[in-house]
Amino acid sequence: MKSSKQNRYIVGPILLILVNTFTLASDTYKNMLESELKSFTTDTEEISYRTTFTPRYVLKYHERVKIVEEYRELERTLTSRDHEIEQIRKYVKKKNYLKALKAIDYKIQKYNTAINLMNYLMMSGDNFIAALSDDFEDINYDSKAFEKLFKSVKKQMQYNSRYYKQRRNDRHSHTGFDKYELRNLRNPTIFDFNELKDEISSLAKNTKDKEIVEKIFDGIEEFQGEIKAFKTLKKETEWNAGRYTIFYGIKEFILKSLSYVALPMKHAIKEEELQKVSEREFQPGDIGAIQRYGKLSNLVFKGNWTHGLIYIGEYSKFSNYFNADEETNELYAQKCIDQGLNCKNYLSYLHAKFPDSMKEYKKSEEDGNPYVTLEGLKPGVVFMELGPSMAWDNLVILRPNLKKKDKALALERTFSSIGKKYDYSFNGNSYSRFVCTELIQYSYESNPHEDKEGIDWDVNIVMGRPAMYGFDLVQTFINQEEDKNRPKQLSLVLFMKGLKKKEIKRSLKEPEFGTAKRGTIKELKDTL
Repeated sequence: MKSSKQNRYIVGPILLILVNTFTLASDTYKNMLESELKSFTTDTEEISYRTTFTPRYVLKYHERVKIVEEYRELERTLTSRDHEIEQIRKYVKKKNYLKALKAIDYKIQKYNTAINLMNYLMMSGDNFIAALSDDFEDINYDSKAFEKLFKSVKKQMQYNSRYYKQRRNDRHSHTGFDKYELRNLRNPTIFDFNELKDEISSLAKNTKDKEIVEKIFDGIEEFQGEIKAFKTLKKETEWNAGRYTIFYGIKEFILKSLSYVALPMKHAIKEEELQKVSEREFQPGDIGAIQRYGKLSNLVFKGNWTHGLIYIGEYSKFSNYFNADEETNELYAQKCIDQGLNCKNYLSYLHAKFPDSMKEYKKSEEDGNPYVTLEGLKPGVVFMELGPSMAWDNLVILRPNLKKKDKALALERTFSSIGKKYDYSFNGNSYSRFVCTELIQYSYESNPHEDKEGIDWDVNIVMGRPAMYGFDLVQTFINQEEDKNRPKQLSLVLFMKGLKKKEIKRSLKEPEFGTAKRGTIKELKDTL
């Protein structure tokens, strides 16, 4: 049997090796966290600048994808030591003090990175919060993990209430099972570590690592230094910007109920007149806004223009329009190859990507009730026929001044959104639900990653968040017309102005559309 002296010769070097191993692992974890956080902030810096200094800025689709994917990388590193972190209590109970200290160090490093991340996100405005706190189905992003991280960061600023309260009330009246000690805390917080510094110091006496306590205490101090900024920023941030809570359900019920209430009245624009003018003048990819008088839900929206739509035309018209464009079909022939789809041009690509929707679209014309628009309505993003879509009181049709290729890319997005729910939260930064104008905004935003030109919309601020109404479609066109320095991204195709009976009687000649006339840009501006 070896003597105790011999044992010390063996155990000493082994313990030193373990200390060095743990120190290396701890430093590696810290370096990984610092690297990932730096990567996140660097790669999203330009987006952050725009969202911070442009309150009306709405994240573009590719920007949100970038934010989410960069966050996922950081989140993977943040959670990579969770198994050890969860064992702190177990390590202390088993007197494995070195592992306990390393786990404490991991936890402090994790939450120092997490609180710095949260402060950066909140400084970047509600847009970043909205992007990460809303599910993003297109890239299989579930926001629950982000919400859990945010809550756990807040929790680190609190003591374990049960044991800490007992300690404050009576430090000596409880058994060992009830004392405010690490071995009794299932999930100790950083504030617990701060309160239990003496215990942490005593654990370190049983190890060869003389620097770890200093690292832990420095980490605690660093975390505490970020708390004031966190609390201040949290008050200024809309944390429900991208979430759909029970209050969302209440709002949905109220707004749905309002939408069913409308005064009985005749509307100025007739379907037969629409049919003639749409055949002559409308093109797939045109954008429309309508005024419908007498609806109670109009009270919710700003301005007279309360609904937006995307005109696609009958299936045959849509097909002929894009089949004739060589640039569009070359682009989509390549997309077919890249995505391994059995197609060769734009139309066959849409059939391959969205077979059910395209089948329904084509069949509607064969059945004599052709769909001609795509819109965000109560049922979600749906096809609509001409009359139910536009035969109301006033109608404006605007044409994006874009290549057919860019319109094709825009409409691909529109088709990809069919079936998505209506967004009763009017959250412009969400891509899982759409109101009518959000669908237009999303479809026609630019994307440099696919060489897609788009439209720069003028949007409103609603409850501190960017949002776009039907009013803003028309306002954007007028603003571009009046500002010589702005590119003219939209053209007026038609302003069909509904007329009252008195106006028709006063007319020297019969109005072009019976009970409606072709309005001027000045008259269109007067509606705003």
